[in-house]
Amino acid sequence: MKIIHSYKLVLLFIILAFCLVFSLNYVLVQKQERYFQYKINEIDISYNVIIDSYSRVSQIVFHEIVNQPEVLKIIKNANSSDENIRNGSRQKLLRKLTPVYQRLKKLNVRQLHFHLPDNTSFLRFHKPSKFGDDLTDVRYSIQQTNSQLKPFSGFEEGRIKNGFRYVFPIISSNQHMGSVEISLSFKAIKQEMMRLFGKEYGFIISQNIVNQKVFESEKSNYKLSDVSDVYLYEKQEETSKTHSKINKLLKSEIANKLLEKSSFAVSKSDSKDEYIVIFLPVANVEGQKVAYIISYDKDDTIKKYYFEFYLSLFIGIMGLLVIYFLTKKLTSAYETIKRQAILDALTEVPNRRYFSERVLTEFNRSKRQQQPLSVIMCDVDNFKAYNDTYGHGNGDQCLKKIAQALKESIKRPVDFCARYGGEEFVVLLPDTGLDGALHVAERIRSNVEDMKIYHEKSLPAKVVTLSLGVTTSEKDNLFSHEELVKHADMALYMAKESGRNQTKSFNGIE
Repeated sequence: MKIIHSYKLVLLFIILAFCLVFSLNYVLVQKQERYFQYKINEIDISYNVIIDSYSRVSQIVFHEIVNQPEVLKIIKNANSSDENIRNGSRQKLLRKLTPVYQRLKKLNVRQLHFHLPDNTSFLRFHKPSKFGDDLTDVRYSIQQTNSQLKPFSGFEEGRIKNGFRYVFPIISSNQHMGSVEISLSFKAIKQEMMRLFGKEYGFIISQNIVNQKVFESEKSNYKLSDVSDVYLYEKQEETSKTHSKINKLLKSEIANKLLEKSSFAVSKSDSKDEYIVIFLPVANVEGQKVAYIISYDKDDTIKKYYFEFYLSLFIGIMGLLVIYFLTKKLTSAYETIKRQAILDALTEVPNRRYFSERVLTEFNRSKRQQQPLSVIMCDVDNFKAYNDTYGHGNGDQCLKKIAQALKESIKRPVDFCARYGGEEFVVLLPDTGLDGALHVAERIRSNVEDMKIYHEKSLPAKVVTLSLGVTTSEKDNLFSHEELVKHADMALYMAKESGRNQTKSFNGIE
């Protein structure tokens, strides 16, 4: 008996020790992730502060130097149909602004580039011999500025160099004469960030984007990075031996993370110092994440976290065991309450309260990103008659089956369905236009009808069917989220009035 009892105690100790290690490791991971997120936010703020400051500088350059009568007079002749006049204008502009460009270069401005209204390159101060090429398909910022006649800014790869670009339309006496770009390299951003925040930085750019846009003769300005086989350095980018060593250690570890094109951080040692290396994605003017800013920060915080982990494991195994079990119970209770708060108890899909939160979040996101957002309102046809005929128990089972059909009918992880109340359900489709939403709605309607749940009192058919109303909020008809739901409900009413078992749409204008 003593042997058996001892065995049970050892087994229990091993189990409890395992649980303790697990909980401590969980705490460690959470602390590490929180700290990483703090560091990511720090570099993100730093980067945006610098970009914003250069935006103000570029505005000053444009208004005080470019947008002046003497310069505008020269640029006006750049649009002449006479090639000799255009060439003369180019030379005059080059002579006029070269001293300014040389001063701007000392402030780390990389490019001063003039373009004609049709997006043709007129004068590159960084390479005056390259002009006359059509930039429409490679320089989204220029195309947008010349078409919308509004300033446009952001990171973008060019024919020769990449840059953080600020493009302004040139307009004089209501005449559109072209545009001008003032841009700076990452070197400028890097120097300012180092000056203000005291860390070291690197910059890598997608090899694909370089291959797509850069002149073949200019691709020699880039070299393969030591941190990834699909990202490049600019040749002028200097990498210290320490950073190069860290990059090589990280290369295989971060390969998949780089493909995700999201912010992330890792902790790494070069045998002498501890570093937190942060990768902040940089989106270009078209919204594509094509580059990364890399921050190298000497920081032993993560190392201290691991020391605390082992110390806590060593001195607090029994005490922490009690805390662990209490925490586990509290966590379990919290998750249960949270689940009960957001899920409909009968159908186990999200409830109306959670939908109200989600639709507001998605509406604000769609408005911010200028992407469409669609809502489908669904109602079970003649459901009261179904309940009266077959009883509420069968009615509940019917709603469960319909909820399951809705979940199976929406394909993307971002799509969302909820029980709106009674026999009503609602579907939220981010980044989906009206045509796509109507297609999803019809799939839902068809899938429910195909379940062939017998309903002898159903008016559209002898099976349970749905009526559906669809509406979409797009950048040219941005409703409030409440109006969006209201319009879907109005479309549902139209489907009901038209005979049920069908889909109708309402765009808020009809």
